[in-house]
Amino acid sequence: MENRGKLLVSTKSGAKQKMGYTIYYVVWLLVLILIFAIFDDLSWRLSRELDSDFLGFAIPFAVAGLIVYNMLKLYFSNKSYCEVYETVVSGVTAFNFSKPQGPVTISYNDITNISESGRILIIYTNYATYEFLAMDSKNRAEAIKEIRLRMGDKAAEQTVR
Repeated sequence: MENRGKLLVSTKSGAKQKMGYTIYYVVWLLVLILIFAIFDDLSWRLSRELDSDFLGFAIPFAVAGLIVYNMLKLYFSNKSYCEVYETVVSGVTAFNFSKPQGPVTISYNDITNISESGRILIIYTNYATYEFLAMDSKNRAEAIKEIRLRMGDKAAEQTVR
């Protein structure tokens, strides 16, 4: 394993954010349980109102599916983080159905650009694009600043364009 140097910035979630996620999961889990508890009545009423047995059956399942999807996406993306070291950027990429979540280590020489989109920190290289969840805006901004400093001339070219 290569020497990464000193850890400069990390975007890992803190205890406060994890507590917020737990509350989010519990609330949506209760909504999901409620949907299935009243499923028969809800399905029958929707079937009668929409004059369609299929829609009366499909709508509650679609809503439940969206809730489960969002809970899973948040759960896996919560595991994403970016750590900026003196010699490399390391971390776990954000959950995305087209790109699996996994650990990565990126040399500063490989980074062509860095940006942010909402809470996502995006690192561009010649061979791939990596997305990391960075909930804290202060840590996200600090990580971008540190990476740009270590990119050297490439960062200067990006700001000139």
